[in-house]
Amino acid sequence: MTMESARTVVNKLLKYHEIGKVSFFGGEPLTNFAIIQYLTKSIANQVKVDEFEITTDLILLTSEMVSFFERYNFSIIVSLDGPERIHNYLRPACNYDIIMNNICILKKSKICDKICINCTYTNYHRSNMKLSDLINSIQKLVWYYHYERDSFQKIIDNFYIEREA
Repeated sequence: MTMESARTVVNKLLKYHEIGKVSFFGGEPLTNFAIIQYLTKSIANQVKVDEFEITTDLILLTSEMVSFFERYNFSIIVSLDGPERIHNYLRPACNYDIIMNNICILKKSKICDKICINCTYTNYHRSNMKLSDLINSIQKLVWYYHYERDSFQKIIDNFYIEREA
């Protein structure tokens, strides 16, 4: 998103007195952290926002970002595709160890209870592990989870497993 597009979004959102949720997702939003800061600050200073959230692989996470997310009480949805061998196979440019280190940093932050794991259950997963083993591996990382299987959604808490299209 360009700064011009961000200004257009802000101008449209300032027409509201209250917004339920502002979500940043698609590609890797942390590659454009300056725009996230601009949008969040501009909106939060003039409109009541119930929740900010971001979906990210955490690879680019910095202490500056953690402080910012704490200040605006962000929910963090982490894209992680399961245990190390599976995640690194499916996302070779998105190292599991870096993500795990950054999850540990977030677990020590003021938003530690707002961390969620988002995992897509692919054919590769099905060929290499049981769904229950995937769920068990992810449950150890967060306190809350819910997952999606087939066309029905079961809400168990804060963990998503989505089927591959």
